[in-house]
Amino acid sequence: MKNLNFKLFFFSFLWLVFTNNHYCEAQLFKKSKKKNYKAYKKKNKKNKKKNKNYWKVVEPNAEYNKYKKSSYKKYNDKNPRAAKSYNDKNPRAKNSPKSSYKKGSETVYKSSADNICHKAQTYMRKKYRYGGESPSTGFDCSGLTQYVYKQYNYNLPRTANQQSKVGKKIKTSKAKKGDLLFFGKGKRINHVGIVLSNDRNGLVMIHASSSQGVTETNIDNSSYWKKRLKKARKIIQ
Repeated sequence: MKNLNFKLFFFSFLWLVFTNNHYCEAQLFKKSKKKNYKAYKKKNKKNKKKNKNYWKVVEPNAEYNKYKKSSYKKYNDKNPRAAKSYNDKNPRAKNSPKSSYKKGSETVYKSSADNICHKAQTYMRKKYRYGGESPSTGFDCSGLTQYVYKQYNYNLPRTANQQSKVGKKIKTSKAKKGDLLFFGKGKRINHVGIVLSNDRNGLVMIHASSSQGVTETNIDNSSYWKKRLKKARKIIQ
């Protein structure tokens, strides 16, 4: 009987030691798991902060371009041989023709379209006057186009409707700088403007508006002008 009791006591003691040891190991494992998870979380937070602007698309701005140009200039000043060899290989880079030059106080461009657009822009905010055809009196829409084109030896008729029959007909989507845009209701043409640009930013024209005088308008952003746009014509061949 004593032997049996001793055996029972011995085995129960061993069982307690084993289970307690197992329990301790489980607790330690849980704690280590928690610690590892916390450390992982902290690390992840740091990485998130570091990579906060990773997916931002940064477009080069004017300051960046300025810095880039100045850095090239410094490099060329320090390394005149490199600049010289580049100019020798690319003579056009050294002696490239200028697109404009100064004639007194006026800027003259080699392209007629550039000259016409620049000239029209000098009359920005000039008052609107029905039948007006000079800077001193003010302009209406066809008066502006007729006056500006006349400065560069292009003779246009007086009214918008008459001007819409001159030159070569083109698609409005293919209109370029210096082309004319015509607007109206139904078949009647009652307004004209000069194209300044036609790119991803939209179709932009300069015209004499009855409410604003000589102004620039992005047609793609204006529901009023967009629905009235009828056709485009090329005057400068």
